[in-house]
Formats: sequence, C-alpha cells, structure tokens
Amino acid sequence: MKTFPAALESLGGSVDWMDRTGRYFLVNYGKRIHVWDKQTDTIYAGSIDVTTLGIDANDLNDGWVGITPSGDYVVLSTRPNHYSFAINHVARSLSSSGVLFWTLCGDHGDLISATNGKDYFITSECHDISAVMRVDITLVQTGDTQEGINKQIADNVMLLDTGWNGGADHYSCATKGPNQDWCYISMDWIDDTFTDMGPWEPYKQEIIMVDVVAPYTVQRLAHHRSRELNCLPCDSGGYFFQPKPSASWDGLRVAWASNQGYDSRPAEYSDLYVLETPAMDRPLISAPSQVAVSGTGDANAPSVSKRVMHGFSEQFQKPYSPSRLGLKRSPQTAFGLPYEPSAVIRRRPILEVMKQFLSFIKRGEQ
Repeated sequence: MKTFPAALESLGGSVDWMDRTGRYFLVNYGKRIHVWDKQTDTIYAGSIDVTTLGIDANDLNDGWVGITPSGDYVVLSTRPNHYSFAINHVARSLSSSGVLFWTLCGDHGDLISATNGKDYFITSECHDISAVMRVDITLVQTGDTQEGINKQIADNVMLLDTGWNGGADHYSCATKGPNQDWCYISMDWIDDTFTDMGPWEPYKQEIIMVDVVAPYTVQRLAHHRSRELNCLPCDSGGYFFQPKPSASWDGLRVAWASNQGYDSRPAEYSDLYVLETPAMDRPLISAPSQVAVSGTGDANAPSVSKRVMHGFSEQFQKPYSPSRLGLKRSPQTAFGLPYEPSAVIRRRPILEVMKQFLSFIKRGEQ
C-alpha cells in the first residue's frame, strides 16, 4: 500500500497510466502529474502543471494523460493539442516543459512504442484530410497556420486513407510481445442504422489491425455489426453501442462490444466479443494470387486466410500517388482486402468474458 502526499485524482480518458513493465506509474495529485517508480518507491523530481494547458487537473474531463509503453514519455491530450514530456530515468526526473506534437484532431487514439525504438501516437487526422496517422510524439510542431498544419501531415505517416463518410473511431495498440507493432481500430459509420445499413464502403463497420512500421500492412479481422452508433433517442446517445476495441498487452487478443443489430432503444444493450489474433513476429508471406486488388474489399471476393495476410509482394499493391501535401503514405492506404470471418470469434456469456478479459485487459483504449 502506497500513501501519496495528497489524494489522487483522475488521469482522464482511458490510455495507459503504467509502462509495459508495470514499474513506472503516472499519478495526479496537487493538480500536477507525477511519475512514480514502484520498484524503488520513488516519486520523480519534476511534474506537469496541466492547468497551464487549459485542463482541469481535478478530473481531466477535457483530455487525458498517459505514459508510453517504453516508459520514456508522458503524453497529454487537451483536444486538439497533444504534448509529450520526456522522462529521465537516470536522473529520476520528469520534464515540466512539453513538446507540442499534434493539433489536427481530438483525443481518440493510443500510444505505441514500436520495435524501431520510436514512440508514436496512432490517431485520426480530421482537420484537412481524413486518415489514420502515425504521429511522432518527439517532433516539435505548430498548428496555428496552414503551413504548420501541412508540416504536421508531411512529417508523419498516413497508415490508412478513410474518407469523410466514416472511419477510424476508437484505437487500442499492443504494448509488447509478438504484436508490439500493431494497433487495433474500429471503423465506424453512423449511417448504418437498425433499419438501413446504408451504402457499402471499404472497411465499413470492421475491426482491423494496422502495422505501424514497414510494410504498414492492414489486417481485416471482423465485421463488428454494431448499428445505430449515433443514437439520439438512446440513454447515452449510442455510446455503449460503439465497439471501442481493447487489446491485450501482447496483442494476441482483442475484445469489442457490439449490439449485432439488436434494437434495445432507449437502452443500449451490447455483448462483448473476443478475437484471438495470430502472432505477427514471423517472416513476411506474399499474398496468393486470388487477393482482390480492386480496393473494394467486397465480402464476396475470394477469401484469403488472415494468417497469410501479413505481407504483400509489390504486384499485389495498388498504385498510389502522393497528395498535394506530399504525404508519406504507407503502401496499404489505398488497398482493400477480402473479408474472411474468423472461426475464433465468438459471443460468450458476459460473466465468463469479464473474468477472462480482466486477466489481460489493456486500459489503453480510446
């Protein structure tokens, strides 16, 4: 039992507040964010005064604060501004001076420490384009001019071009292990209602996983089939209909909520679904010749097993062109894959799910 100098307060939205070793923790007290080393029972020198950034430090309702899996940075989201603060484990100190690294969308996203040694924020760009972006949290940016906006986009990597009708809504990234470089995303459209699914679009209402380092592969895992995600007459506006995926720390399981089209309005009933995903730390496998290259991702297209969809040879990739901003696009941004239902997706009794889910739950979902 640890007694801190003052009562602990909220850290805001649900991103990780401990590193992947379970040694370094974030705590909020005295209206400041601190780093605590559990192993040595040391509170690091230095702290972050979030009130100077326009946030209520008592509850962080206007943002969140989290720590990268590597334990090297504290990241603060103020919607839309995002800041990183370096942690020095040798000096046992936390920098109180932040780096503004992203201003182009809200607070949905997750932090990942990739195998290339870099720390990223995986999130949406919803200001000038509509895309899933890999954002380097160490690069100094500005967002008050069009030039600054263009620089933010050009300095980072577009992982998926989603379009404006729908797209990435909630994120959860693996923390360590064989899937350390992968993030899980729910692709959500609000025109999919209980009475009308609306027109089909690539990745619509799917759970996908995206490789955040080269070759930037997109894996299509499942249709979540949760409908009426923007439900005005519902008790919580449809919030509990939203899938909100949450990955285990090793990325070998991901869970999400879905109503599967069951209309419980005004209540918001959903079941939890769990998918066991393959380990991705193996040599790349070129896709077989039946892969659809049209980019449509049609459910009726020839199937490709999700276990051989990790890598693709150049002949299976759609050509793509840089945007007017000279974006660094990943090869998969314009590439759709056929969908194959997984045999290991299953609905399970809620108590059974919660008992198992709590054993591997990753709090880093936004």
